[in-house]
Amino acid sequence: MTTLSMAMLILFGLLLNGGVLAATVRDRHRALRDVNALMEQMAAMPIASIGTVFPHNAAIPEFNDLHCRNQRMYVIYDGTKDERPLNYRVKCTWETLNGRPGVVEVRGMRAR
Repeated sequence: MTTLSMAMLILFGLLLNGGVLAATVRDRHRALRDVNALMEQMAAMPIASIGTVFPHNAAIPEFNDLHCRNQRMYVIYDGTKDERPLNYRVKCTWETLNGRPGVVEVRGMRAR
């Protein structure tokens, strides 16, 4: 009976850890989709208006808490927002199921 109880406790622990890992992977996938959606919006607009619509390192309200807990999206410009080509990073932060910070950052460039 003791051996069976120990085996059940170990299996239960593995099941809980697997659930946390699955939720972490799911949140990372959602964050990547949101980063791609923002980059598509940036690709569809004139390059001169990107810096105005998406200010440097400011949270973008449309993406706050969109798919992940405490989610925030930022556009960070490498150099000034008026340089050509325009090099930027889209950064998404959120809080994972176990309370740790999650971060995804993707680089992009617009030439015209």
